[in-house]
Amino acid sequence: MGWRIRKSVKIGKGIRVNLSKSGIGLSAGVPGLRVSMGPDGKVRRTIGIPGTGVYNTEVIGKAAPKSK
Repeated sequence: MGWRIRKSVKIGKGIRVNLSKSGIGLSAGVPGLRVSMGPDGKVRRTIGIPGTGVYNTEVIGKAAPKSK
């Protein structure tokens, strides 16, 4: 199993920029509900029960392609 490195920087109330080896991602939400876009362009929705570690993540879309 390989090592993973991630750094999360809070830039506002409920908004984070996530830095990792694979790129930059963005996430926003409140405890129990979060929407994230990763460096791969996938948009994910995460619903959880705060304080329990129980959560569900689902890919809900892919970011629009960049125009050239």
